[in-house]
Amino acid sequence: MQLASLIVDKNRDVIKFGRVRLAKTFYLCDMVTKQDLKTTYQRKAAGPLDHICIYNKNVGIESLAEKSKCFSVSRSPKGNSQQVSYHPEQSLEFIAELAKDGFADDYQKIENLIELLKPLNTAQCEIIATLYACWNDMLIDGEQPSDQNIVNDFLYNWHESKTRYSEQRLLKALTWMKDNQLVPNGDGNHTTIIH
Repeated sequence: MQLASLIVDKNRDVIKFGRVRLAKTFYLCDMVTKQDLKTTYQRKAAGPLDHICIYNKNVGIESLAEKSKCFSVSRSPKGNSQQVSYHPEQSLEFIAELAKDGFADDYQKIENLIELLKPLNTAQCEIIATLYACWNDMLIDGEQPSDQNIVNDFLYNWHESKTRYSEQRLLKALTWMKDNQLVPNGDGNHTTIIH
């Protein structure tokens, strides 16, 4: 809850900050910390996602945030789906501030990562989080993948919707990740493929 509150608090001025961006920022923050957030990420259309952690009506971040008055969740129709956005509530700053103690040594790393991702759009966040997951999974498997291996995993071993992105765009994103030291080291759990 503290991590999600911190992410929402730091993105309160971002106009199109919604579900996908929260979920991908949360995933990346989870991966770069030494905390054990008890998450299990699946290979979903918009990238790595722990559905229970974010969306579960009883224990998910969105539900808990509304119950604790950290942030509210609004849903509006968008084509065949919903567009979800978050709005700060009265206890958001207090809960976000607790993250400083809760994440201790990892706090600055998390804050820097949130700021790094803040100017990206939703598609860019999806790409970065998915590339990170592909790369990290390969490292967990004992591989030292080339950029092309990572791109191929992204395009062909994830979700069919990923093929809408060009190889050139994905290679450029990998360069951006390396330039910004957003490089996995094989920590955490492997993402799971749901058929």
